[in-house]
Amino acid sequence: MDKLLPELYGIYGRYINEFRSFPFILDGCKLAERRILISTFELAPKKLIKASGIIGWCIMKYHPHGEAIYDVLVRLVNNKILDNTQGNWGLKLGIKEESAAPMRYTETKMTKWLYDLAFEYINYIEREILEFGEEPPLLPTKLPICLLGEENTQGIGFGYRTYIPVYKREDLVKRLGWLLGYRKTEPIIRSMTDCTDLTSDAEHQRILTTGKGQMKLKGKYEIDGKSVIIRSWPSSKQWASIETKFQKEIEVEKAVGITDETNEKNGCQIRFTIKRQRGFHISKLTDKFDKLLEGSITFECNMVDTNGKVKLVPPDKMLLITYKMYKSIVENVLKSNIAELTSTITELNIIKDIKPILSVELKAHPDDVDQVMKNISTQLKLDLEIIKGIFEKYTLARIFRIKTETVNLITKRKELQDNLSNSSQYIWDNKFQKV
Repeated sequence: MDKLLPELYGIYGRYINEFRSFPFILDGCKLAERRILISTFELAPKKLIKASGIIGWCIMKYHPHGEAIYDVLVRLVNNKILDNTQGNWGLKLGIKEESAAPMRYTETKMTKWLYDLAFEYINYIEREILEFGEEPPLLPTKLPICLLGEENTQGIGFGYRTYIPVYKREDLVKRLGWLLGYRKTEPIIRSMTDCTDLTSDAEHQRILTTGKGQMKLKGKYEIDGKSVIIRSWPSSKQWASIETKFQKEIEVEKAVGITDETNEKNGCQIRFTIKRQRGFHISKLTDKFDKLLEGSITFECNMVDTNGKVKLVPPDKMLLITYKMYKSIVENVLKSNIAELTSTITELNIIKDIKPILSVELKAHPDDVDQVMKNISTQLKLDLEIIKGIFEKYTLARIFRIKTETVNLITKRKELQDNLSNSSQYIWDNKFQKV
């Protein structure tokens, strides 16, 4: 038993790292996030659906781990990955944190931008059997999901942690364009924050290229008459530690009062009001806030690779890996569509050749379709099975009625072949300009 426990603990740790704590290197999704997004796509592609329906669908088909999966859906909504919703999804703003309403009272659906980003080719992804059944092992996304949203991606596993910055979609496209050689000037994009970013371009570049770095921030405040209104502070700081620094002014001197006016309309709004003017100037507050609201965030961009191993992946490399995956999928779709058009063109040409012969053969052998097919096969020098396939697929009336013009289909196939031969430019011009 002493030898077995460490082994079992190691297996459990690897499972947590691979399937729970870290985003997947190909699409930037954690397993539970991907399952929720796929369930939303399948159940609510256009119409708002109760969250309880999506959660039930997800548990039934993909995620046999209970209703705690609702917390993942709430995070995706509050992080604006799923941003077409109704109901009370909770509030995490300022020092207020309200829980979301029960799942029977909230609704969401797939949004157009997310469909265009990650679901256009979902039906072309070959499903794999994971812990509960068949499911797509990745989303065919243009950009890593973990780099999107409004809150940095976090995770703690066995022996590793991850803290990944998030960016605006348009900034990620600019950066990818430079990495692929479509832009001459390197754009140094900055991680999204509600604070004032004090970080140098060099440090932001280091985060992008190495996956590690520190972002220096300063919370925002404004002066409103006799008050100072706090709008934000670095996520590395707890509000309780900031408020404690004013304990003397609030409780002993009774010179300052605090009112939390935070709501969805105003955003974060914590008001420090001077109650006793004499001997207490507002600069006494601002001097403290200038120091207290400074902080930093340390990024370490760990992901799980295709072998289930945790590895450091810089945002630049995430963008390129996801792009390579997406490009491969689009190329396979183009090949599939070309093959389908070629098959249709060939079939229509055969039907075009069959029509004049069929009329004659039906008159000669009105009650013997097998003989008709044999004679057509002989005259056209085509395998009899091909002719049989046509007759099985179409009725005689349909064969005579079907239009066999293939000019438009040939033109469409040529267009697809051109796109495939210049796939990089086609994908960049037609897929990434509307992200």
